[in-house]
Amino acid sequence: MDEHQLRQLERQHKLRVKTGCETCRTRRVKCDETKPECLRCTKTGRKCEGYKHVNTARHDSPAAAASFRNSAFLVVPQKPTSSCIPRPPERSLSPDAMENRSFYYFQTHTLPKWTEFFDSDLWSQKVMQLSHVEPAIKHGLLALSTMHERFENTSPVFTSKSNDFAFVQYMQAVKHSNELLRAHSQGRVDVEKVLIACIIFTCYENLAGNYRAANMHLRNGLLILNQHKRGVAPDVQTESQESIGNVLYRFDLQAMTFSDNTSPYDYGFDNPPDVPQIPDVYRKTSCARNDLVGLMRCMMWVSGIANINPNATDNPVWLRIYTQIVTLFDPWERAFDSYQRNMPPNEQGDPKIYAGNTLLKMSFIMTRIIMAAGTGLRTEMAWDMFRDSFKTIVDLAETLPILTADILPHSPETSTPPSSRNPTPQPPSSRHRSIAPNPATPPVPSPPGSSSTPLFSNTSPTAVPITTSPTDFTLPSASKRKPPSFSPSFELSPIVPLFVTACRCRDPVLRRRAIVILMNCRRREGVWDSYGAAMVALQCIKLEEGMDPGVELGTDNWLPLTTKCKESSNVEEKKRVQDVFVSVNMADRQIGVNYLMRSGDAFDRCAALATSAPHVKRAQTVYLAGDSTMAKQSSNIQGWGVYLPYSLNIPVVNKAISGRSARSFTVEGRFDEIASLVQPNDIVIIEFGHNDGGSLKPTDNGRTPCPGAGNETCTSTYNGQTVTVLTYPAYLVNAGKLLVAKGAKVIISSPTPNNICESGTCSYTPSRFTTYSKDSASNIGSNAMFVDHGQYTANIWKTMGKAKVDALFPNDHTHTSPAGADIVSKAFVKALLCDGGGFLNGYIKNSTAGVEGSCI
Repeated sequence: MDEHQLRQLERQHKLRVKTGCETCRTRRVKCDETKPECLRCTKTGRKCEGYKHVNTARHDSPAAAASFRNSAFLVVPQKPTSSCIPRPPERSLSPDAMENRSFYYFQTHTLPKWTEFFDSDLWSQKVMQLSHVEPAIKHGLLALSTMHERFENTSPVFTSKSNDFAFVQYMQAVKHSNELLRAHSQGRVDVEKVLIACIIFTCYENLAGNYRAANMHLRNGLLILNQHKRGVAPDVQTESQESIGNVLYRFDLQAMTFSDNTSPYDYGFDNPPDVPQIPDVYRKTSCARNDLVGLMRCMMWVSGIANINPNATDNPVWLRIYTQIVTLFDPWERAFDSYQRNMPPNEQGDPKIYAGNTLLKMSFIMTRIIMAAGTGLRTEMAWDMFRDSFKTIVDLAETLPILTADILPHSPETSTPPSSRNPTPQPPSSRHRSIAPNPATPPVPSPPGSSSTPLFSNTSPTAVPITTSPTDFTLPSASKRKPPSFSPSFELSPIVPLFVTACRCRDPVLRRRAIVILMNCRRREGVWDSYGAAMVALQCIKLEEGMDPGVELGTDNWLPLTTKCKESSNVEEKKRVQDVFVSVNMADRQIGVNYLMRSGDAFDRCAALATSAPHVKRAQTVYLAGDSTMAKQSSNIQGWGVYLPYSLNIPVVNKAISGRSARSFTVEGRFDEIASLVQPNDIVIIEFGHNDGGSLKPTDNGRTPCPGAGNETCTSTYNGQTVTVLTYPAYLVNAGKLLVAKGAKVIISSPTPNNICESGTCSYTPSRFTTYSKDSASNIGSNAMFVDHGQYTANIWKTMGKAKVDALFPNDHTHTSPAGADIVSKAFVKALLCDGGGFLNGYIKNSTAGVEGSCI
């Protein structure tokens, strides 16, 4: 009797079937028993819970299967069959040999690297199962596997051939993902498959260096996840959906910690991160990791919002999240310590668990440092108080064999490390284990009712160093080190704490130890590249310590120490790097870097992602030329140029000077200085007019231009010398043409208005300098544009009313308060957006939709 006959008997006698999936059995409907998920569930958009209740040992014959379906069923004797050796599940993915080879590489190489710190049932089980039934996931994994193998073999990652295997697989994945989205919108596919496809696409684009595309996939995935969570009750969310959400949150954290100029992170109040609920004790490492990621996302969100919105501290959403997270660091640490003290014996000696715990400790220490340094500390010198915490980060990193298998102890008192003499360090005995972004944001208030809550514990977290002396640190000779293998990962990154240490810790030895680890481990963790991070930090050290940019690393990647920098305090405030702006070109393996110093100076460098020759290219930069209404101020007034960087995703260098006019700015050589700095495609914004009025007689103040709208000239006496004075438009045109000749784009902006409500009614009449500015932009040529900044600012103030506008001018009718400067800055951005973005199209990172006023 065959299976078909048995099924007929079942139907005839109405026997209940027990081999269907969990979902169909619960619904009491007939299951088609397709593995791993039945079609009856997937076609109706339901979640198939699988066949956990089925004992496969009972399925050796149709009769046995029938008996299991109903214990009362009469077993029909069958002819004896020869026994066979059971075989493992089918590992073949496709009839195509190349696809099978790529899938095998993913199983044996890529997957172990991705789960080296934390186990992941999502990747090792769920995704692998779906790759056999869902084409979008299958082709996405094959594309990822091929990319990983190319990095591992140092083969070219990019190819122009249309038959490139990775590219073809990725295009197939994208094609099938469109079908997947349509099916999901029609309720025929569950949300998990769609989100897993988003995760795979984000991984691929990050690995390829296409950060804009990766950011798009990530944002789509988070949007779909949030929509799904709003549509279901919290207790309905499955374990796999929770795991998928945590992967997306870790990707989101990476996007917060690293945003190159093509993919800035878009902070907003619309969808803030969830504040984690910290338990009394963790049951496993992954739970502690998920909560720590939640804390880090909240910390980065609070800092990022405050950077782009000076009034963020008054927002109830911002205050709620800030107030909650500052009280959660100690509970997380207590819960994590309790977990480690009570770890089961089988986990205490597990190298993976040890590595994961160590990584969590490194990330936690870094988070506390940043949180402390980002709450009101106004000087780069403030980082120096955290030297012991930075040291703990490096000490912990040196206990991770996967990072430092070839780094050994030595005393770094000289510039050249001696040869190794000790064996490779191992994790400490289990019985003894105890386990950026520039955060210099505007000061934040203490949360209501918690002013005494410490943001940073002065007690350094305990760590187990690899040697007995805190200064011991050794590098083996280059000839003895093995070439590092490439390790891609999309988990928490040990690269980030080491990069923050190298850049923010000014202790000359500690930051060099961090550089050595980054240089000697070849890793890509999401958007973070260990070699690239090391090269960016290396140039930061050279700038701060006054070293020649051409100084090379020793054979063991140790940067020679300098005699003039022996401790943190030797690096003066003005010589410290405040911000780092990067532009990544993965195709050429290059990073263009712009370092903004505390002194206001900016330096351009190029870092390599590989051993290829550097190509001198840096991030596109905006330069500002103007007067006190644009320049950085102090006390209770501020220039609008200070707030423009919060609206752009490229570096902004503010060269505006108080008291200057177009004439004095020219005579003092300030336009010449900017011209010496600009590179092709840089943008220079010029705005004058407040100091350009008056008359040359009887006394020339050195600022007033010659009357006229063209090429008229005047002769005047200034400081006892006879000088030739040009018209206001002539100074602007000459400056613009000088900058355009250097390859720059020029934006001529009309001057901002004085208090338009000072007379009692809010009215605005443009000055002659607005007309001059517009004509000057036209005369410079196609590489110049005009922005009517004055009109857009006046439009906003008219909607606010006299009382509010008057409050923005605390001292006089010209200079605004910080809040007023922020509005004036947004008015400039609104003017750009109304004109399609102009030369800054694609570089505006925050919306001005909330700003009053309309396009003109």
